[in-house]
Amino acid sequence: MKKKNVTYLLLVLVAGIWGYLFYKFFSDLNPEKAVEVNTNPIQFAKIEETKDTVYVLMANYKDPFLGTAFSNSSLSTIKRKLTVPKISKLNIPIITTVSAIVWPDVKYLGLISHQANAKHMGIININNKEYTVTEGMIIEEFKILKLTKSNITLVYKGVEKVIGRG
Repeated sequence: MKKKNVTYLLLVLVAGIWGYLFYKFFSDLNPEKAVEVNTNPIQFAKIEETKDTVYVLMANYKDPFLGTAFSNSSLSTIKRKLTVPKISKLNIPIITTVSAIVWPDVKYLGLISHQANAKHMGIININNKEYTVTEGMIIEEFKILKLTKSNITLVYKGVEKVIGRG
């Protein structure tokens, strides 16, 4: 009788352990916790301009399938249209008198430098919308005057302001 009681006790213990393991496994597969999802899409400034660029295919090697050498007639030229930023320049007068202008929430996030042509692009956040900008560009009534690593100079409704990074 003693062996029978121990067997039943062990059977209940094993069933309890397996039940606990199944519970943990299936509760992790279907969590009931709320997951935060950012539904605000990132909006960038629309940039449009086309510029013709010519690419030349340098195929001056032996054809591996035909065994023929390179000839000038096999040289081909490919033309493509690339999009290059077009900056609309508007004449915004700079007013020297300071009026009560409420500036929107503007943050300067940083500077991107292009090593090949030394052009600088900055990333700014205006009212929780990120924009990639260059000097002279106008976005949401803001004119970008100067970009540096540490700050950006903007004109909004005729008032100039320097905003630091951060």
